[in-house]
Amino acid sequence: MEENVKAYLAQILAYGINLEKLSNDELPIFVRSLIKWYERDVPDLYFTGDEDGVICQNEDDLLVSVTFHNNHLKFNVFDLDILDDRENSVLVAKVAIATVGLCQSYFNDLPESADPPVKYPEIQAGSEEEVITVKDEGFGIV
Repeated sequence: MEENVKAYLAQILAYGINLEKLSNDELPIFVRSLIKWYERDVPDLYFTGDEDGVICQNEDDLLVSVTFHNNHLKFNVFDLDILDDRENSVLVAKVAIATVGLCQSYFNDLPESADPPVKYPEIQAGSEEEVITVKDEGFGIV
């Protein structure tokens, strides 16, 4: 796994994911979608949960929980010693990756914003060059 991917996974495991587009009414639907997504993408684990959180476990250990509070999704590893086992740490990483995948899919399916799109000035080929003179205030590039 590339270092920047590892860094991103560490960041979301430590700080969670902001779900500001998710309303409280949508949370039960999101959680059901998340559990179905987990069951499909991480078949090595068992998942159970509701709006309060989702527990992810293997046959032996509770590995990680995913909780929701104030439009923020947070990962909680039950025992950091579990991560010393390479197999368990890979499973926790798979849960994080699956969560990012669902968020990307779920929020890309939302209807477009009611705000009009931002209009940027168009650049046309062949237009005249415009030169703006600027007073030199002594700040030069060395």
